[in-house]
Amino acid sequence: MALHLVGRLAGDGVARMVQLFIEYDPEPPFGPIDWTAADGGQYVPFARQLLESALAVHPALPAHLSN
Repeated sequence: MALHLVGRLAGDGVARMVQLFIEYDPEPPFGPIDWTAADGGQYVPFARQLLESALAVHPALPAHLSN
C-alpha cells in the first residue's frame, strides 16, 4: 500500500526507485524488480545524502569505524 501511495503522490518512477532501494520485490503494484535494468548510479546521490546526514548527527562515527 505504501508504494501505491508513493506512486500517487510522487509518480511511478519515484515509487519504483523506492521499491528498488528497499528491495521490495512482490508483484503488485509495480511488478517485480528488474535487477538487470536497475541503474544503481541513480541512487548514489540519495545514498550519499543519507550517509552525510547520518554523519552530521554522529561526527565521531567515522573515526570509530576506522579503528
